[in-house]
Amino acid sequence: MAESCEALKDRFTTVDTLSLGMTDDMEAAIAAGSTMVRIGTAIFGARDYSAR
Repeated sequence: MAESCEALKDRFTTVDTLSLGMTDDMEAAIAAGSTMVRIGTAIFGARDYSAR
């Protein structure tokens, strides 16, 4: 993925982010070259869907 992102950066100057992963796979996403990881669960906890 990181290589694909770099190829896009070469063609499109506005590409600056590789967003991969979430709280449960954060380490793997960073190892894969992610520049943005979604960590909402780590900060706010699991969502409560019981009211729906």
